[in-house]
Amino acid sequence: MLILHGQTGTYHLELRNAKPGKFGGVMTGIRLEDHLSVSGKLIPFPDHAEEQERVQRILNLNHPNLARTLEVIAFEDKHYLVREYYEGNSLKTILSKGKYHKHLPADFYLKATCSLLQGLEVMHQHGIVHRDIKPSNIIVRHGAKSHPSTWNPADVLLTDFEQSIQFPTQSRNRSPFALVYSPPEQLLNHTWLSSPEGDLFSLSVTLYEMLMGSAPWVDCNAEILLNLQLTYPMKKPATMREPLFNILAKAAYKEPFPLPPKRLSGDVIETILQKGISQRYQSAMAMHDDLLDYLTHFPAPLRKSFWRLFGKC
Repeated sequence: MLILHGQTGTYHLELRNAKPGKFGGVMTGIRLEDHLSVSGKLIPFPDHAEEQERVQRILNLNHPNLARTLEVIAFEDKHYLVREYYEGNSLKTILSKGKYHKHLPADFYLKATCSLLQGLEVMHQHGIVHRDIKPSNIIVRHGAKSHPSTWNPADVLLTDFEQSIQFPTQSRNRSPFALVYSPPEQLLNHTWLSSPEGDLFSLSVTLYEMLMGSAPWVDCNAEILLNLQLTYPMKKPATMREPLFNILAKAAYKEPFPLPPKRLSGDVIETILQKGISQRYQSAMAMHDDLLDYLTHFPAPLRKSFWRLFGKC
């Protein structure tokens, strides 16, 4: 048991059910004053002004589609990040289990993405880019015994801001990335090009997977998958309507490389990356408005055969 005293309350966290995390166990518990369910985890000490500013901006985020970070508490020479805990399932779990996804029509995912884009707009307005948007970092909130057909696409949350960064940045630090979901500027460690357009790239790839049951690039070999991500554009599925595909393709646009990046100079790589970024949606609300317009013109849920699950590696 761990008791943390913070500015917004006193938190009782249980260690015995700790789940593995990047910097230690992820604990769950309550805020004693109002019994709010919370989670807590160890984080590295924010030892410089830029990191402290980043954490403060995250604490200031307030939107129903962004997981709420309550505070950072120092205790016994350690720092704990305390967040509100939400009941529901991650999108990764939902996509992997037929008992969930077979009851969710395509328009559920489109509306959920519109909600996430509203949250991202607020995040970007606070000068923060997420940089780790993928199914495991998206939660659909619902009651423990509720049927998927009753879930509300507005009850979706973007979580886990550990890899977020302030923008614009001059950072030359190596950039973490997620295979399949990260934009090419992140794959090639051009951290100083981190921007809202990169988050929209990742969300577009995630939406593609929501709709098709598989990501646009698939391979069991990580090196081959990385090459596919960098080299090949998103391909239109035969069952996806052209207007919808155009939205996804614009958000996930990448300028092709004439040669493998390792054979190009740094300046040439940066020019190509910047050209690709400039061709994407320039704001979350621009993509949101196009998706909303699509839903207006195609309001009926798409056929269940639109969903296709591919074999796992």
